Amino acid sequence: MPSTRAKRPKLHDRFSPMKYLVLLAVIIIPSIYSGILTWSNYDPTGTIDAVPAAIVNEDAPATTATGNTLNLGQQLTDELLSNDSKQNFDWSTMSADEAQTKLENGEVQAVLTIPADFSANVASVSENNAAAAQTAKLTITTNDGSNIISGNIASSLGTAVTDTLASQVSIEYLNNIYAGFTNIHDSLGQAADGASQLANGSTSAKEGSEELVVGLTDLKSGTGELSSGASTLADGATQVNDGASSLASGSASLADGATQVNDGASSLTSGAAELNSGATSLATGADSATSGAASLSDGLSQINSAVSALPEQLPALTEGTGSLASGASDLASGAQSLEDAAGQLASGATTLSDGADAAVTGAQNLADGAEQLHTATGTLASGAQGISASSQALIDNWGNLTDEQKLAALQQLNAGASTLASGAGAVDTAAGQLATGADTLVGTDSSGLTKLAAGASALDSGAGQLASGATSLSNGADALNQGAATLNSKAGTLSTSLGSLVTAISQANDGAASLASGTSTLASGASTLADGAGSLSSGASTLAEGTSSLASGSATLNDGAQTLADGTSSLSSGATRLASGAATLDEGVGSAVDGASSLTSGLNELEDGNTQLATSLGDAVGQVPSYTTDQASELSAVTSDPVTIEKTRLNEVPTYGHGLAPYFMTLALWVGAIAYFMMYPAISSKFARGGHSGLRTLRGALVPVLLMGVLQGTVMSTVIHYWVGIEEVNFWGLTGFAVLTSITFLAINQALIALLDAPGRFISLILTVLQIGAAGGTYPIETAPPFLQAIHPWLPLTHALEAFRSLIAGGPIGLTSGIVWLLGWIALAVAGTALSIWIRHRREDKAEAERQARLTALASA
Repeated sequence: MPSTRAKRPKLHDRFSPMKYLVLLAVIIIPSIYSGILTWSNYDPTGTIDAVPAAIVNEDAPATTATGNTLNLGQQLTDELLSNDSKQNFDWSTMSADEAQTKLENGEVQAVLTIPADFSANVASVSENNAAAAQTAKLTITTNDGSNIISGNIASSLGTAVTDTLASQVSIEYLNNIYAGFTNIHDSLGQAADGASQLANGSTSAKEGSEELVVGLTDLKSGTGELSSGASTLADGATQVNDGASSLASGSASLADGATQVNDGASSLTSGAAELNSGATSLATGADSATSGAASLSDGLSQINSAVSALPEQLPALTEGTGSLASGASDLASGAQSLEDAAGQLASGATTLSDGADAAVTGAQNLADGAEQLHTATGTLASGAQGISASSQALIDNWGNLTDEQKLAALQQLNAGASTLASGAGAVDTAAGQLATGADTLVGTDSSGLTKLAAGASALDSGAGQLASGATSLSNGADALNQGAATLNSKAGTLSTSLGSLVTAISQANDGAASLASGTSTLASGASTLADGAGSLSSGASTLAEGTSSLASGSATLNDGAQTLADGTSSLSSGATRLASGAATLDEGVGSAVDGASSLTSGLNELEDGNTQLATSLGDAVGQVPSYTTDQASELSAVTSDPVTIEKTRLNEVPTYGHGLAPYFMTLALWVGAIAYFMMYPAISSKFARGGHSGLRTLRGALVPVLLMGVLQGTVMSTVIHYWVGIEEVNFWGLTGFAVLTSITFLAINQALIALLDAPGRFISLILTVLQIGAAGGTYPIETAPPFLQAIHPWLPLTHALEAFRSLIAGGPIGLTSGIVWLLGWIALAVAGTALSIWIRHRREDKAEAERQARLTALASA
């Protein structure tokens, strides 16, 4: 009886090498999947530099507001081309048409376009012109029909590029702002220095004007004293002139009298000589005339004695009258010069007084203007220092301020600078008033210090003439006094001698008459004596008249001398006051000159400081822009985002699912093919049994594949469209290609299983993971390891994936080539299936032949 227990397998059957190989393959399947999938996605973002991309640089160089040439397009191109970063695309420069064509065909994954006005728009930001400021734009174009992840990477890279450029533009803009702040700070510093100079200059001008006021006040006082002294001097000079005139008149009369006395004395001397001769003849010729002769002799002796003294006195008298006349002439000349000088002194003193009044008024106005200017410049300096400090604080805190705060601060700074400029204008106006006051102080020929200088010059000239006239007057007065003294002395002696002479003549005349009447014999001598006595009488009369004129002239001379003494006293007093006033005037003029020098220096410094202040404030105001609210908002928007990127996607899909759907669809169809042959044999058992031709067997094996492919592809595209909501650009094309793809994958798996059976299933699993890693379903295939890139174009899933992308997103990528490749794989798979059927039939035919041979052998036995 046979045993019912199953036979145990033999040991070599349980531990055959094939079983170990299969067991090993099953063990390593998870490792293969995890390893290949991880390997394929190990660092896709670290190998972006293998992804091809294009640069279209149409930018033209531009010039910035500072005169620098800006060529950002070329700089960006050079930077991208030379950048060796692993996160940078493999950029190439090309024309716009070439880049567009390659992007549409999937030969490049992105196109970066730099427009022609890129540099110009960047430069417009630095011009602080809100109307001209434009945002610089870049355009990066990707193709979702090629790879949506590439588009995302390119967008991220474009954002990084714009951020970098925006940072550079912002740095440049901020550098311009900070440089502007520095310039403003420097200008305000210079303005502060100028304001300080203004303050110093106004202080010097104020001090100088105060000194000038004091000096001019002293000058006015001195000119008052000088005017008073000059008036007194003029009065004294007039009195001196009057006394000199009287003195000249008296000296003239005295000279005439002295001449008459001299003539009478000469006649008297001649008559006395004749009389003496006649008397001698008479004495020797007549005794009877003894008595008369004796009397006559006594009288003649007296006459002779008086007449003898007269010649001795007359030269001295003549010399005295000459000296007196010369002194009187010099005195008259000096008095006239003194009067003229006094007139000039009075005129100069009046001019000095008027000029001093005008100068005092101008100096007071100048002092008031300097005081106002000093106050204004102090405020201006404080304001300039405040603005300088505010601008420095703004520079220090600039990075912490918002755009609105920055704008408000700039507007506040601009308002402060404008106010400071207005203050500078006020200072300039005050400086103009100060200059006008200074001009008034300097004056013209009829006013101010100029007139004062002219008066002082005239005063100096008059004083010189006065000194000369006073010297002449003093010399004339000395000579006059000496001559008058001599004249008075000699006139007394002459008067005494003339009295004696008159008495003696009278006695002689009486004796002569007695002698004439008593002596007839002496007729000749008496006649001669009578003639001499007549001449003597005539000379004595003339001498008496001259003596009278001399006495009268001496009286007039005495009166004139007294008047001259009084005038000389007044003149001395006036001269003393004039000297005192002149000294005060000299001190006042010195103080005025010092004050005017200080004032001039202060005004020069004031002018320099005002010029520097106006220039610096003008520069500062010019460097601080002023915007309206709209302009500020527009400029803020541009400067906050100076470089933007316009991201354009060819064949753009609305969601990330649209981009990944092709990958998942191809993978699903491959898994669907594997799943089908896990449930069904590669070749139906109906056709696997003998009795069927190879062609019928092949047809019977392919029909289920075709039907399943149609069903899988149609159902999948329908679910994707209607349930998932993927909007394809070509639904029926997608459905048709899904059917073709499903048939391809089913045919491949059928061929592998039909040829290799279980190892074929294992190979199918290996192909699954290889295709997942090498398809480029997420990141571009260029980011995958070289081995996967090498097998990428040969795998069916690659071409199905590319075609699905184009059918969902649009574009021509992979459609035609995908159909050709899938048909090629179908043909290869059908050939493999046919080969497996042929091999199966050969094996079956051989087995049948062997079976028939055994049967024949048994029958024969």
